[in-house]
Amino acid sequence: MIGLSIYLFYAPFLNMVIPTILITASIFIPPLIIVFKEYNVKFKQILTIRGMEREHHCVARILNADGDFQYNSRYKITNDDNEPVEYLYKETVSSPGSNIILSEPRIIDSSNANTKIIERFKYDYIKPVHLNDKDINHNAIDFCYRISPPLRSKGDFVIYEVDFNINEHAKDAFTDDGEIDGFLIKKYNTLISFTLVAPKNYKIEIFDYWVEDYQGHRKVELLEKFDTDKVFFDRNDTEWKWIINYPVMNHGYYFRYRLIQ
Repeated sequence: MIGLSIYLFYAPFLNMVIPTILITASIFIPPLIIVFKEYNVKFKQILTIRGMEREHHCVARILNADGDFQYNSRYKITNDDNEPVEYLYKETVSSPGSNIILSEPRIIDSSNANTKIIERFKYDYIKPVHLNDKDINHNAIDFCYRISPPLRSKGDFVIYEVDFNINEHAKDAFTDDGEIDGFLIKKYNTLISFTLVAPKNYKIEIFDYWVEDYQGHRKVELLEKFDTDKVFFDRNDTEWKWIINYPVMNHGYYFRYRLIQ
């Protein structure tokens, strides 16, 4: 009887509050599910990073005098542990140019002939960059992929590639001061190979190349450890290549160049 009296006293209040709770939940829970799903993806990436080795081979072609850029990236991801690798590294591309267009990924080779990319993640944003004593904003893309079946055993690998087209990425390369380009190392790599290709009727002139830490301090001792044959020209100065074995984490590898006729 007491319980019934309490219910009757609070019934009007409950009839008003419960629908409100349900409506509020219907608004906020789906976004929360999405957030938790995205967090779960990132968390799985963090778990698998320790068990992966990465090679990165890049070929950057300057297409014309407007500085339009075509960038091919080929990645080899190897399981360095016995824990399955399902989510590949998150990759980042940024540019002072505009309209970064990312192609569909292509699997080139794998230890398992049935390997497929079953999920794609991509995020566009503005990235503040400090380079050459200047603070500028870059257009940026983060992307990563989920594969199936996973790389289950140590030594299993997948090689995949993507292309980027970026308008006006290298427009300063045609000026007297030239263009600064390069890459910031945020993950463990066994090898990075970078090839720059000049447009037709142009040659590449390299002013300088260097390694710097996250505070912008040049690290001469890191540069000196590379063999001289790891930085070289091909094809009458129309191609320039930089090969780096085991680049140092949280360091930038940069170069300044210009294009001349």
